[in-house]
Amino acid sequence: MRARPRLSSDDRREHILAAATGMLATSGVTDISMERLARQCGVSKALIYVHFPKFSAVLDGVVQREFESLEASGLALALSSAEPALAATTSAHIYFQRVSMQGSVLHMLLINPSATSQFSNTTRAMRNSLLRRMAARVREGTGLSLHHSVTGAVLLTSIPERAGRMVFEKQVDMEIGAQLCELLTTTTFHALVPGGGEPGDP
Repeated sequence: MRARPRLSSDDRREHILAAATGMLATSGVTDISMERLARQCGVSKALIYVHFPKFSAVLDGVVQREFESLEASGLALALSSAEPALAATTSAHIYFQRVSMQGSVLHMLLINPSATSQFSNTTRAMRNSLLRRMAARVREGTGLSLHHSVTGAVLLTSIPERAGRMVFEKQVDMEIGAQLCELLTTTTFHALVPGGGEPGDP
């Protein structure tokens, strides 16, 4: 029997993070451990520790991987769309697609105090940068204060997260989920404008 080819360090790290993402999506944070992750990857627990010295480092890596995937899918370009409302719907669609395929892993970890308290500086910077960019577009399109724009950005993010999770859990199909995501994102964005109109309207 031919031995499996030896993975490079980067490929091994990616393999571990992909396995961790899958386990988190189906079982949640409480049901994953270094030992279970090692079994899922088909490697020793010692090898997991070579790449991730503690469990929080695995979760940190998963969050970074999710942010990087969103950026690679065109999130930065979507957020730079000329029209803020279009930026919101296009960005929401990108996030919806990610969640519908991989599960609500990013949201799960971002709302977990135990995980967020141990985020690396790099992960915190990635999270804060994305939130600032989103809030800036909300503020531009609605005229809300900075504080309320941050709240609005978080609210808008919850729509593709929930719609994508429904697709991932097979509660609705992809087409219906995408339609719901677009409709709710559009109506919510315009509802954020004081008076329900365009910013600057009398």
